[in-house]
Amino acid sequence: MGASGADGTGHESAGTDFVHVGRYAVNLPEREVLCGDRRIQLPWRGFEALQMLIEAKGEVVNREELFARLWPGITVGESSLNQCIAKLRRDLGEPPEGGLIETVARRGYRLKGVQEPAPGVQPEPVLETVSVARRRPSYWRSAWVLGVVALAGVGLFYLWSWHTRHIQAQALLREGFRQVRDYRAGGLGAASTLFRQALDLDNGLSLAYAGLAEAMARSVEPAPGQAWVMAERAMHLDPHCGECRAIAGWIRMTRDWRFGEAKRYLDEAVSLEPNNPRILLWHAQMLACGGEFDRALAEIDRARAIDVKQPAVVTMRAGILYLSGRFDDAIAAARESLGLKPDNPAAYGWIYRSCLQLRRVEEALAAKAALNAAFLGLSPDARFEMERRWGDAYGRGGLQELVLGLLAGTSAKPALDHQRYERATWKMWIGEREGALQELEHIFDFRPFDAIYVGVDPMFAPLRAESRFRKLLARMELDGGVRAR
Repeated sequence: MGASGADGTGHESAGTDFVHVGRYAVNLPEREVLCGDRRIQLPWRGFEALQMLIEAKGEVVNREELFARLWPGITVGESSLNQCIAKLRRDLGEPPEGGLIETVARRGYRLKGVQEPAPGVQPEPVLETVSVARRRPSYWRSAWVLGVVALAGVGLFYLWSWHTRHIQAQALLREGFRQVRDYRAGGLGAASTLFRQALDLDNGLSLAYAGLAEAMARSVEPAPGQAWVMAERAMHLDPHCGECRAIAGWIRMTRDWRFGEAKRYLDEAVSLEPNNPRILLWHAQMLACGGEFDRALAEIDRARAIDVKQPAVVTMRAGILYLSGRFDDAIAAARESLGLKPDNPAAYGWIYRSCLQLRRVEEALAAKAALNAAFLGLSPDARFEMERRWGDAYGRGGLQELVLGLLAGTSAKPALDHQRYERATWKMWIGEREGALQELEHIFDFRPFDAIYVGVDPMFAPLRAESRFRKLLARMELDGGVRAR
């Protein structure tokens, strides 16, 4: 692929925004294509493909690279890429083969005729002109009025069309965020599709790129690099979008473990949108990861006052209470969240962890089974069978036999990678500190979400004096902000 621009985003610098490709002038930052006096609106995936071909500067872009960027985290057939390129050719007005976009057999595609403009050179501005033939003076005024009326009609039509597309895009956006924040395994693919459909209607919708970033970061098969590219694009399109910055901060916190940058983005997001409950929630989560529980509770209570019926806010409050050692209060808050949203996996998770701390093992196992069933979409029978199996193991041999069974069930990949944090927790139940440390030292292989709490999780309090544990926190950029408790 070609080198990135001077701003590090892959775009040309401000003086050379337009790249000339054959008869087209392409403005990469604004995502628009001009052909003479005509503007060409490309859908999201079509413009991404064109941008990749431009950035390659005439070199071949492999099909694998195109699949990774156009369908991140999704497996599609070869025909999908063929149809995407065919549609791009049609939208540009190019022939099916032999035009600007050249097919390289069994490899990919490349562009012909890419020209880098001299600094400061811009294409001719697009001018909407009306040519009025010379008439006798008696007809001039009528022709002028008719022209104005015609232009007004065209303008109203395009305004109505844009307004309709905008409303549709906003509806897709809302549903996409609902799906991505539902904390269920099957919702992420659907959410990504909705965000892309919104971008097909309005390719300048910054929150749609931010939504794609969040969906990619939440994926079981994470693509942190692609997620960050989408987050950066959202912030570039709208530097004043607080939720875009909050999502960037959330990705830095939960996936990249770069807590210094996460704090900066989340602080900026709160400054831009101080009354956005989701932003306040993530800001409170970051404060809790650093052991600032009083500030975290104050922040989450502010979010709760803004939207008292938001389940995610109440659930995060339960998490902060658990991390601060207030286990009974955490259970009460989690049950309040379940009253707002039954089968909320995250709420069951805090009940599970709090009950373990209180040695209410059977209640903890019931909550763990409910968590798994809600997240994976299991039937009630499957949930009760899981709970029964764990309960039988606990009844036969106490925590020791229960833990051995849980460890055996997660000893093979990919479950092993996904469950490292849980496996460390289970080993702490039976006092295996060395085994717990070994599990935690492998969390970098997959970076499970719960691992951001490792420095303040009461389950690992006995490890806080261990040098290996402190080294782990330093590697995660958590050592400076975590209080010794």
